[in-house]
Amino acid sequence: GSYALIGTVGANVATYNDSGLTAGTTYFYRVRAYNAVGNSAYSNEASATTFSLPASPLNLAAVPVSSSQINLSWTDQSTNEDGFQIERKIGAGGSYALIGTVGANVATYNDNGVAEGTTYTYRVRAFNAAGISAYSNEMSVTTPSYSTGGGGSSGGGGGGGCSISPEGKSKDESPLGTMLALFSPGI
Repeated sequence: GSYALIGTVGANVATYNDSGLTAGTTYFYRVRAYNAVGNSAYSNEASATTFSLPASPLNLAAVPVSSSQINLSWTDQSTNEDGFQIERKIGAGGSYALIGTVGANVATYNDNGVAEGTTYTYRVRAFNAAGISAYSNEMSVTTPSYSTGGGGSSGGGGGGGCSISPEGKSKDESPLGTMLALFSPGI
């Protein structure tokens, strides 16, 4: 291609900052001195390539593994990320907040800061020195809610009664699945 003048600097200045460039693009430079008499010959050609933005992560999945933990995973589509930012919002109308970061080539995150019976929506994006990628897909998930109650005997030796079922249903309602809970005395 052809060269275009992009700037001038004062006498005895040997640096220039070329800003507003396109990510992932190679630029070629040459310089020459000038004064009242005229211009010098051009310097040798130098080139530099700007950093490119990382690709967006794909296939974000969220799995509630307990009432207090949701595990996230995604597909890392980038080869030049420095890491990933994980954002979460509570409920349908909440605002996203950064809840964590992971390093390059890490495609999982365990969110241990969640509450029982609450809906969370997540999104993830990659970052590097050039900037941040677009967001992944959003993924909403609700932590399990357990209701306890019922029966029991007073006194030390007998076992107390307990009913646990998914999504806050009582033991008389028909759940969509089966849950097994094991209890030990004294817990």
